[in-house]
Amino acid sequence: MKYKIGKANRLGNRSNNQDRFEIVQRPNSVMLVLADGMGGHQGGLLAANTLVTRFTEAFNAAPSPVPDPHGFITKRFVHAHQAIVDAGMRQEPPITPRTTGVVCIIQEGKAYWAHIGDSRLYIFNGGRIKSRTRDHTMIEELLAQGKMDEKQARNDNRRNHLTRCVGGTTMKPQEATVGGPEELEPNDQILLCSDGLWSSMSDDEIAVHFGEGNDLEKLADQIAGKAESNTYPKSDNVSLVILQWLGGADAPAKPAAPAKPAAPKKASDPAVLSAIDEIEAALARAEKDRKQITG
Repeated sequence: MKYKIGKANRLGNRSNNQDRFEIVQRPNSVMLVLADGMGGHQGGLLAANTLVTRFTEAFNAAPSPVPDPHGFITKRFVHAHQAIVDAGMRQEPPITPRTTGVVCIIQEGKAYWAHIGDSRLYIFNGGRIKSRTRDHTMIEELLAQGKMDEKQARNDNRRNHLTRCVGGTTMKPQEATVGGPEELEPNDQILLCSDGLWSSMSDDEIAVHFGEGNDLEKLADQIAGKAESNTYPKSDNVSLVILQWLGGADAPAKPAAPAKPAAPKKASDPAVLSAIDEIEAALARAEKDRKQITG
Protein backbone atom coordinates (compact mmCIF):
# COMPACT_ATOMS: atom_id res chain seq x y z
CA MET A 1 0.00 0.00 0.00
CA LYS A 2 1.24 3.45 -0.95
CA TYR A 3 -0.35 6.56 0.51
CA LYS A 4 0.48 9.80 2.27
CA ILE A 5 -1.32 11.56 5.10
CA GLY A 6 -1.98 15.10 6.32
CA LYS A 7 -3.88 16.28 9.40
CA ALA A 8 -4.85 19.42 11.29
CA ASN A 9 -6.59 20.29 14.54
CA ARG A 10 -7.56 23.85 15.54
CA LEU A 11 -9.17 25.10 18.73
CA GLY A 12 -11.11 27.85 16.98
CA ASN A 13 -12.77 30.43 19.20
CA ARG A 14 -13.59 27.86 21.90
CA SER A 15 -12.41 27.35 25.47
CA ASN A 16 -11.71 23.63 24.91
CA ASN A 17 -11.27 21.18 22.06
CA GLN A 18 -13.66 18.22 21.94
CA ASP A 19 -12.55 16.91 18.54
CA ARG A 20 -10.43 13.76 18.51
CA PHE A 21 -8.97 11.69 15.67
CA GLU A 22 -6.51 8.88 15.11
CA ILE A 23 -4.65 7.33 12.17
CA VAL A 24 -3.92 3.64 12.78
CA GLN A 25 -1.52 2.05 10.30
CA ARG A 26 -1.09 -1.71 9.87
CA PRO A 27 0.98 -3.63 7.28
CA ASN A 28 -2.00 -4.27 4.95
CA SER A 29 -4.58 -1.70 6.05
CA VAL A 30 -5.04 1.72 7.59
CA MET A 31 -7.93 3.14 9.63
CA LEU A 32 -8.93 6.78 9.98
CA VAL A 33 -11.30 7.64 12.85
CA LEU A 34 -12.62 11.07 13.84
CA ALA A 35 -15.04 12.05 16.60
CA ASP A 36 -16.58 15.41 17.51
CA GLY A 37 -17.78 15.51 21.12
CA MET A 38 -21.10 17.31 21.43
CA GLY A 39 -20.32 20.50 23.33
CA GLY A 40 -23.93 21.16 24.19
CA HIS A 41 -23.87 18.16 26.51
CA GLN A 42 -21.64 17.33 29.46
CA GLY A 43 -18.84 14.94 28.67
CA GLY A 44 -18.35 15.64 24.97
CA LEU A 45 -14.59 15.17 25.31
CA LEU A 46 -15.09 11.97 27.32
CA ALA A 47 -17.36 10.61 24.58
CA ALA A 48 -15.00 11.51 21.72
CA ASN A 49 -11.97 10.07 23.53
CA THR A 50 -13.84 6.85 24.33
CA LEU A 51 -14.95 6.33 20.73
CA VAL A 52 -11.49 6.91 19.26
CA THR A 53 -9.82 4.72 21.89
CA ARG A 54 -12.24 1.82 21.39
CA PHE A 55 -11.79 1.84 17.62
CA THR A 56 -8.01 2.11 17.89
CA GLU A 57 -7.69 -0.80 20.32
CA ALA A 58 -10.00 -3.03 18.28
CA PHE A 59 -8.27 -2.29 14.98
CA ASN A 60 -4.84 -3.01 16.44
CA ALA A 61 -6.11 -6.37 17.69
CA ALA A 62 -7.87 -7.33 14.43
CA PRO A 63 -6.36 -9.29 11.53
CA SER A 64 -4.85 -7.17 8.78
CA PRO A 65 -6.50 -6.84 6.34
CA VAL A 66 -9.81 -6.86 8.25
CA PRO A 67 -12.03 -9.73 6.96
CA ASP A 68 -15.33 -7.74 7.11
CA PRO A 69 -14.61 -3.99 7.25
CA HIS A 70 -18.25 -2.85 7.34
CA GLY A 71 -19.12 -5.38 10.03
CA PHE A 72 -16.06 -4.38 12.03
CA ILE A 73 -16.96 -0.67 11.94
CA THR A 74 -20.66 -1.03 12.75
CA LYS A 75 -20.00 -3.42 15.67
CA ARG A 76 -17.40 -1.07 17.12
CA PHE A 77 -19.87 1.81 16.97
CA VAL A 78 -22.18 -0.34 19.14
CA HIS A 79 -19.35 -1.13 21.56
CA ALA A 80 -18.28 2.52 21.70
CA HIS A 81 -21.86 3.61 22.40
CA GLN A 82 -22.14 1.19 25.32
CA ALA A 83 -18.75 2.25 26.69
CA ILE A 84 -19.72 5.95 26.51
CA VAL A 85 -23.02 5.39 28.31
CA ASP A 86 -21.24 3.34 30.99
CA ALA A 87 -18.56 6.02 31.41
CA GLY A 88 -21.24 8.66 31.88
CA MET A 89 -23.05 6.60 34.49
CA ARG A 90 -19.83 6.27 36.51
CA GLN A 91 -19.54 10.06 36.89
CA GLU A 92 -20.76 11.76 40.05
CA PRO A 93 -23.39 12.91 39.35
CA PRO A 94 -24.07 10.76 36.25
CA ILE A 95 -23.88 12.51 32.89
CA THR A 96 -24.91 11.64 29.31
CA PRO A 97 -21.87 12.13 27.03
CA ARG A 98 -22.49 12.24 23.28
CA THR A 99 -20.33 12.39 20.16
CA THR A 100 -20.45 12.05 16.42
CA GLY A 101 -18.13 9.65 14.63
CA VAL A 102 -16.84 8.79 11.17
CA VAL A 103 -14.50 5.87 10.45
CA CYS A 104 -12.81 4.67 7.25
CA ILE A 105 -10.76 1.53 6.62
CA ILE A 106 -8.54 1.44 3.52
CA GLN A 107 -7.22 -1.93 2.37
CA GLU A 108 -6.69 -3.92 -0.83
CA GLY A 109 -7.22 -0.77 -2.90
CA LYS A 110 -10.70 -0.05 -1.51
CA ALA A 111 -12.22 2.31 1.08
CA TYR A 112 -14.96 1.21 3.50
CA TRP A 113 -16.62 3.65 5.87
CA ALA A 114 -19.50 4.36 8.23
CA HIS A 115 -20.65 7.35 10.25
CA ILE A 116 -23.09 8.53 12.90
CA GLY A 117 -23.93 12.22 13.20
CA ASP A 118 -22.52 15.05 11.10
CA SER A 119 -18.78 14.39 11.00
CA ARG A 120 -18.14 13.78 7.31
CA LEU A 121 -16.14 11.74 4.84
CA TYR A 122 -15.37 13.03 1.34
CA ILE A 123 -13.49 11.33 -1.49
CA PHE A 124 -11.99 13.68 -4.10
CA ASN A 125 -10.17 13.08 -7.35
CA GLY A 126 -8.63 16.06 -9.13
CA GLY A 127 -10.85 18.48 -7.22
CA ARG A 128 -14.02 16.51 -8.03
CA ILE A 129 -16.20 14.99 -5.30
CA LYS A 130 -16.60 11.25 -5.90
CA SER A 131 -18.37 10.41 -2.61
CA ARG A 132 -19.67 12.17 0.49
CA THR A 133 -21.50 11.03 3.61
CA ARG A 134 -24.94 12.47 4.35
CA ASP A 135 -25.38 14.00 7.80
CA HIS A 136 -27.82 12.62 10.33
CA THR A 137 -29.62 15.94 10.73
CA MET A 138 -33.11 17.26 10.21
CA ILE A 139 -31.86 19.52 7.42
CA GLU A 140 -30.24 16.64 5.52
CA GLU A 141 -33.53 14.75 5.68
CA LEU A 142 -35.37 17.77 4.25
CA LEU A 143 -32.79 18.00 1.46
CA ALA A 144 -33.21 14.31 0.64
CA GLN A 145 -36.99 14.79 0.48
CA GLY A 146 -36.63 17.76 -1.87
CA LYS A 147 -38.23 20.12 0.66
CA MET A 148 -35.19 22.40 0.82
CA ASP A 149 -32.34 23.40 -1.48
CA GLU A 150 -28.64 23.74 -0.64
CA LYS A 151 -28.79 27.52 -0.32
CA GLN A 152 -31.68 27.33 2.14
CA ALA A 153 -29.90 24.58 4.08
CA ARG A 154 -26.74 26.67 4.53
CA ASN A 155 -28.74 29.48 6.14
CA ASP A 156 -31.02 27.35 8.34
CA ASN A 157 -30.19 27.43 12.06
CA ARG A 158 -31.30 23.78 12.41
CA ARG A 159 -28.43 22.50 10.27
CA ASN A 160 -26.56 21.20 13.35
CA HIS A 161 -29.56 19.57 15.02
CA LEU A 162 -28.58 15.90 15.02
CA THR A 163 -30.97 13.00 14.63
CA ARG A 164 -28.32 10.37 15.57
CA CYS A 165 -25.28 10.31 17.84
CA VAL A 166 -23.08 7.90 19.78
CA GLY A 167 -23.78 7.81 23.53
CA GLY A 168 -26.63 9.59 25.31
CA THR A 169 -29.34 8.40 27.64
CA THR A 170 -30.13 4.92 26.35
CA MET A 171 -28.17 1.69 26.02
CA LYS A 172 -29.81 1.13 22.62
CA PRO A 173 -27.30 2.34 20.02
CA GLN A 174 -28.34 4.24 16.91
CA GLU A 175 -27.53 2.75 13.53
CA ALA A 176 -24.45 3.79 11.60
CA THR A 177 -24.75 4.49 7.87
CA VAL A 178 -22.18 2.57 5.83
CA GLY A 179 -20.57 3.51 2.53
CA GLY A 180 -18.33 1.85 -0.02
CA PRO A 181 -16.48 -0.19 -0.86
CA GLU A 182 -15.05 2.47 -3.15
CA GLU A 183 -12.38 1.31 -5.59
CA LEU A 184 -9.59 3.84 -5.18
CA GLU A 185 -7.82 5.42 -8.13
CA PRO A 186 -4.30 6.87 -7.96
CA ASN A 187 -4.39 10.32 -6.29
CA ASP A 188 -7.85 9.86 -4.79
CA GLN A 189 -7.93 11.91 -1.58
CA ILE A 190 -10.04 10.85 1.40
CA LEU A 191 -11.05 13.60 3.84
CA LEU A 192 -12.53 13.03 7.30
CA CYS A 193 -13.60 16.22 9.07
CA SER A 194 -15.69 17.67 11.87
CA ASP A 195 -18.49 20.15 11.23
CA GLY A 196 -16.11 22.96 12.16
CA LEU A 197 -14.73 22.56 8.64
CA TRP A 198 -17.69 21.86 6.41
CA SER A 199 -20.04 24.31 8.11
CA SER A 200 -17.66 27.15 7.22
CA MET A 201 -17.67 26.60 3.44
CA SER A 202 -19.64 24.83 0.72
CA ASP A 203 -18.67 21.49 -0.76
CA ASP A 204 -17.46 23.25 -3.90
CA GLU A 205 -15.30 25.61 -1.83
CA ILE A 206 -13.74 22.62 -0.06
CA ALA A 207 -13.23 20.68 -3.30
CA VAL A 208 -11.17 23.41 -5.01
CA HIS A 209 -8.40 22.83 -2.48
CA PHE A 210 -7.94 19.22 -3.56
CA GLY A 211 -5.87 18.06 -6.49
CA GLU A 212 -2.86 15.97 -7.42
CA GLY A 213 0.59 16.38 -5.91
CA ASN A 214 -0.34 18.38 -2.82
CA ASP A 215 1.78 18.66 0.31
CA LEU A 216 -0.93 17.19 2.54
CA GLU A 217 0.29 18.68 5.82
CA LYS A 218 0.35 22.13 4.22
CA LEU A 219 -3.03 21.50 2.58
CA ALA A 220 -4.64 20.43 5.88
CA ASP A 221 -3.27 23.50 7.66
CA GLN A 222 -4.48 25.84 4.90
CA ILE A 223 -8.01 24.41 4.93
CA ALA A 224 -8.24 24.52 8.73
CA GLY A 225 -7.05 28.14 8.72
CA LYS A 226 -9.61 29.03 6.06
CA ALA A 227 -12.40 27.46 8.12
CA GLU A 228 -11.36 29.44 11.20
CA SER A 229 -11.16 32.74 9.36
CA ASN A 230 -14.51 32.22 7.59
CA THR A 231 -16.38 31.88 10.89
CA TYR A 232 -14.36 34.20 13.17
CA PRO A 233 -15.18 35.21 15.91
CA LYS A 234 -17.52 32.21 16.32
CA SER A 235 -15.22 29.57 14.89
CA ASP A 236 -15.69 26.01 16.15
CA ASN A 237 -13.04 23.34 16.72
CA VAL A 238 -11.74 22.29 13.30
CA SER A 239 -10.31 18.81 12.76
CA LEU A 240 -9.46 16.98 9.56
CA VAL A 241 -7.47 14.02 8.30
CA ILE A 242 -6.50 13.58 4.63
CA LEU A 243 -5.21 10.38 3.03
CA GLN A 244 -4.01 10.44 -0.58
CA TRP A 245 -4.00 7.05 -2.24
CA LEU A 246 -0.96 6.44 -4.41
CA GLY A 247 -1.57 2.83 -5.41
CA GLY A 248 -1.24 -0.76 -4.28
CA ALA A 249 1.79 -2.49 -2.85
CA ASP A 250 4.83 -2.85 -5.07
CA ALA A 251 4.72 -6.01 -7.15
CA PRO A 252 7.29 -8.54 -5.94
CA ALA A 253 10.42 -8.56 -8.04
CA LYS A 254 10.56 -11.46 -10.49
CA PRO A 255 13.47 -13.82 -9.90
CA ALA A 256 16.18 -13.37 -12.48
CA ALA A 257 16.26 -16.11 -15.12
CA PRO A 258 19.35 -18.31 -14.85
CA ALA A 259 22.05 -17.11 -17.17
CA LYS A 260 22.55 -19.26 -20.26
CA PRO A 261 26.11 -20.46 -20.85
CA ALA A 262 27.75 -18.35 -23.49
CA ALA A 263 28.31 -20.05 -26.82
CA PRO A 264 31.98 -20.63 -27.50
CA LYS A 265 33.43 -17.99 -29.72
CA LYS A 266 34.96 -19.07 -32.96
CA ALA A 267 38.54 -18.05 -33.44
CA SER A 268 39.35 -15.91 -36.42
CA ASP A 269 43.12 -15.29 -35.97
CA PRO A 270 45.14 -17.66 -38.29
CA ALA A 271 47.73 -18.22 -35.54
CA VAL A 272 45.01 -19.29 -33.12
CA LEU A 273 43.46 -21.61 -35.72
CA SER A 274 46.87 -23.22 -36.37
CA ALA A 275 47.46 -23.81 -32.64
CA ILE A 276 44.05 -25.47 -32.29
CA ASP A 277 44.81 -27.76 -35.26
CA GLU A 278 48.13 -28.77 -33.70
CA ILE A 279 46.53 -29.57 -30.32
CA GLU A 280 43.78 -31.66 -31.96
CA ALA A 281 46.39 -33.54 -34.05
CA ALA A 282 48.51 -34.26 -30.96
CA LEU A 283 45.48 -35.61 -29.11
CA ALA A 284 44.61 -37.84 -32.07
CA ARG A 285 48.16 -39.27 -32.20
CA ALA A 286 48.16 -39.93 -28.46
CA GLU A 287 44.86 -41.80 -28.73
CA LYS A 288 46.27 -43.90 -31.64
CA ASP A 289 49.42 -44.80 -29.68
CA ARG A 290 47.32 -45.82 -26.63
CA LYS A 291 45.23 -48.20 -28.72
CA GLN A 292 48.36 -49.84 -30.22
CA ILE A 293 49.84 -50.40 -26.79
CA THR A 294 46.70 -51.86 -25.30
CA GLY A 295 45.82 -53.80 -28.43
